[in-house]
Amino acid sequence: MPCWSQAPASYDEGSDAERLDDRSILQGSELKIILFCCFFLSLPGARAQTVVGETPAAIGIVFTGGGSFGAFEAGALQGFFDRWVRDHGVAPPVRVIAGTSTGALIGPFVALGPDGVKEIADLYQNTKRRDIFGLKAAVLLPFALFSKWSSSVYNTDPLVRLLQERLPDDRIRRIAAMWPGTRAVVLATDFGNGQPALYSNAPDDIAQGLARMRDGALASASTPLTAPPVYMKSKGTQTVQPYFDGGITQVAPFQALFDIASQPPEIRLTHVIVISPDHHVVLQNVFGLEFVERVPGQVFSIVAIVPPGVLVRDHHVQPRRVGAL
Repeated sequence: MPCWSQAPASYDEGSDAERLDDRSILQGSELKIILFCCFFLSLPGARAQTVVGETPAAIGIVFTGGGSFGAFEAGALQGFFDRWVRDHGVAPPVRVIAGTSTGALIGPFVALGPDGVKEIADLYQNTKRRDIFGLKAAVLLPFALFSKWSSSVYNTDPLVRLLQERLPDDRIRRIAAMWPGTRAVVLATDFGNGQPALYSNAPDDIAQGLARMRDGALASASTPLTAPPVYMKSKGTQTVQPYFDGGITQVAPFQALFDIASQPPEIRLTHVIVISPDHHVVLQNVFGLEFVERVPGQVFSIVAIVPPGVLVRDHHVQPRRVGAL
């Protein structure tokens, strides 16, 4: 569900932070999965302007679906950025960003750096439902008539205007210019075939129009029946298809993250952060065999940032060596 919430977008910095020393850096082919219950942290070996072994730190961030609880994701993100800048004096080395559903509304702002992070956190804290949705008159009809005349309860005209204001073409152009050093992708679902559709700042995507990333974020945040689908041309064709909520196909878009990171020149991620308001999403998508089979044949740490109150545990998984994507 694509709406913002008035839930706080910042949290008490006095919360206990889990801090890992350099011994936590992965050894050999081990994949270490670390679940945090609070977001003020220092990633192992990823200090600004330092390296993990001989590899410069490269962080990937995954934003999951969560509807109005995206306010947690935006607030946790700002807390992480603020803490990193305070400790290191520079922004964290975020190289790849993937978002779906409410996370697709957050991802492009991360590519804009600390100012973009602050802007999206403020939006989630202060934007009201009427700034996102408009109620359709058809909702007053009996259901039999409503189902014939309307595809959704709400229209997203206010959200369309908000995205055009906050992510205008000049900002999309700035994000496009960051490729290949910084990569951002949002994920929607193709209504025609039920498959994920990716919209990124890669040159071939941008060549199809600056509005595609903005429209992709809108589509990803459009929950069926709640909001209407977004009609766009399929990639590389002139066929217009309806697209909607990316969370239907990938509620945690790890595959999209790895796909965009693997495009040449490949980015070898040293750390992956998943920010989610629902720890069940993290457990289902990270601590299962399916995730282990999908990861590229490389070693990195995974940090999950979820709401307080979730048990903090260290997980050690022996991944299959499946080769780079």
